[in-house]
Amino acid sequence: MPGVQRCEAVERQFRFRVTVLSWWQVRIYLSGRGLRLTPTVHRVQRVLRASRFTGRHATASPILRGGGPTWFATTSTLLAGIAPLLLISSTPLSRGSSPAWIWAWVFTILVGLRYAWLVADGARRLFEVVFWLFAYVFLGLAPLVQMRSGIYPGTTLDLDLSRNGTAMVVIILGAAAFAVGSAAASSTPHDRPAGSAPKVRPARVLILSLCSLVFAAFYVSRVGLGTVLSSRSARSVAEVAQWPNPPVTAVVAALATFPLVAAFAALLVLRRQQRQVRPLVLLPVVLGALIVMSNPVSSPRYVAGTAALSSLVALGAVATVRRLRVFTVVLAVGLVLVFPYADIARNVGQSGSDKTGGPAVVLSSPDFDAFDQINNSLAYVDKTSPVPGRQLFGALLFFVPRNVWSGKPQDTGIALADFRGYKVTNLSAPLWAEAYVNGGWVGLVGLMAVLGAAVRRWDDRADRVRPRPNSPGVLATTLPFYVIIMLRGSLLQSMAGFTVLVVCGRFVAAPGAAELTG
Repeated sequence: MPGVQRCEAVERQFRFRVTVLSWWQVRIYLSGRGLRLTPTVHRVQRVLRASRFTGRHATASPILRGGGPTWFATTSTLLAGIAPLLLISSTPLSRGSSPAWIWAWVFTILVGLRYAWLVADGARRLFEVVFWLFAYVFLGLAPLVQMRSGIYPGTTLDLDLSRNGTAMVVIILGAAAFAVGSAAASSTPHDRPAGSAPKVRPARVLILSLCSLVFAAFYVSRVGLGTVLSSRSARSVAEVAQWPNPPVTAVVAALATFPLVAAFAALLVLRRQQRQVRPLVLLPVVLGALIVMSNPVSSPRYVAGTAALSSLVALGAVATVRRLRVFTVVLAVGLVLVFPYADIARNVGQSGSDKTGGPAVVLSSPDFDAFDQINNSLAYVDKTSPVPGRQLFGALLFFVPRNVWSGKPQDTGIALADFRGYKVTNLSAPLWAEAYVNGGWVGLVGLMAVLGAAVRRWDDRADRVRPRPNSPGVLATTLPFYVIIMLRGSLLQSMAGFTVLVVCGRFVAAPGAAELTG
C-alpha cells in the first residue's frame, strides 16, 4: 500500500537521518508530508523506542548525544586524572602518612568517572550530581591529601590513624550501596512518560511570597538589619540572644530564608505558566529580600550556596543540555576553589590563616573534616555501643524542645566531638557517619541503598519535565542543593531547613504537577 510504503520511508529517515528531535518536531515533520498523524506517530514511536529515544535524543546511548563523548573525555581527564595527580604531587609522603591514601585515590578516580558520565549524559539528575560531587571533594580529595601529608584538621585532633583504612571502607561501601540502590530504582526511557511542565497554584504562590516577606521582616526586626549585613558571628550571637532554645533558633532562621528561596522559584514557574503582571511586580521584591537574608557575609556558606544555586537553576541554568553540562562542571570547580574561601567575613578580626595556601592546604582545613568524623564514628560505636536508630529518631523529631524532651539526642557531630573531648563541637557528621552510628554496617548499607533509590526516583521525575527548554519544579529546583547540607551533617541540624523547603514546595504545587513527591 502506498501509505504503508510512505510510512516505512519516513521510519527509515528517522532511523538514519534524525539525531535530535522533540516530539512536536516529529509531528510537524509528518504533517508537512501530508501523512495521517496518529498511525504514523505510533509507528515512528516504536522505531524510536527501539533506539532508546527518550524525547531528547535518538541515539543508541544517552552519552553519545550532543558532544557527549567530548564532555566525558574532558571532565574525566580533569576529575579522575589531573586533579588527584596534582594533589598527589603537591603532598609528598611524610612520616605520619597513612597507607590508606591509596584507597582514597582509587575512590576519587571512580567517583570522578561517575561524575563525568553524569555531565556527558546531560540528564537532569541534580540530586545525584550533588551526591557524587560531595563524595568526590569531601570523601575523596580531602582524605587523599590528609592521609598523604599526615596533616589533619585542627578541630579533629588525636585521630586514631589505625582506623583510616576502615573509614575508607565505610565510605566506599556506602557509595557502592547508593549506586546499587540507584540502579535498582532506575527506569528505562520508554517506562518514563514525559511529564508536563511544572505548574503551581497562583493564589498559593502569592500567599507564600507574602508570608516569606513577613517572616524575613520579623527576623530583621528582632535581629537588626545591621547585624544581618555584618558578620556571621555577630548574627549568630544575636540569634541566640533572641531565641535561646536551639530548636526554636533553627526553625526561625529557616523560616527567615528558605521560604524566600521557594517563593522565588515558584514565582518564576508562575511567570512562565501564566505571565501575570502581579508576580512580575512581586518577583524583584522577593529576590531583593532573598539577597539580604542569604548574603554570603553573614549567612552560612551552605545557606548562601543553596539560595544562589537554586536561583540560578530557577532562572534556567539547567534548562538545556549544554547549560546543564556547563553548570555541573563549574559547580565542581567552584566547590574546590571557591567554597573554602567563601567565609572570609565569618569572624571579624580573625586572621583565617587556615584558609591561605592552595587547594592541597585548604583540603586539610576544618571545612573538610567529614573523613575525620567518620573515623571518630568508628571509635564512638566501638566504645559506647549507641542505641540503634536513636540519633535518627532525634533528627526526625528535631522540632521538639529539649525542655520538653530532656533525653533528646545531641547532633551527631556534637556527640562525636564530646566523645573525643574536642573544644570545638560545631563539627560535621556526614551521612556515612550518621548511618554507621545509627545501625552499624547493616544500617550503613541499608540507609545508603534507600537514599540511592529515592534520589533516582526524584531525579527521574524532575527529568521528565517537557517541553525543553524549561526548568524543573520548585522542589526539584531547591532541594538538590540543600541536600549537600544534609550530606555533610549533622542530620538533626539540617532538618529544619529541609522541612521548610518541602512544605513550601508542596504548598504551591498544582495537583498532578510533576514534582518530587507527586
